[in-house]
Amino acid sequence: MANLEPLERSAAKLQLRVNNVSSLHGIVQTEPICILNLQWRLRVKPSFDASGNKQALGVFLYCEGLRESKTWSCNAAATFRLIPQKRGLVAYSTILMFAL
Repeated sequence: MANLEPLERSAAKLQLRVNNVSSLHGIVQTEPICILNLQWRLRVKPSFDASGNKQALGVFLYCEGLRESKTWSCNAAATFRLIPQKRGLVAYSTILMFAL
């Protein structure tokens, strides 16, 4: 069930676990979560070349319901972590900045 209650919180944790990434063929996403009255989702999608071979894994943070207003704006920061399931591999982490 979606977590859409209009909370005034300014931070939240979106977590998406994808088991067996190598067999992923479509979009996987979280339920929307409301942060400062905006709905956010985390989405993972593989990309393929013309032969159908997997090229990359795209990770997206979506803000749904953006307003088309020149007087409205939103800034956001997100920490993205890719945590490997195999022992001995190093986790990847980066900070993403958004200006909407």
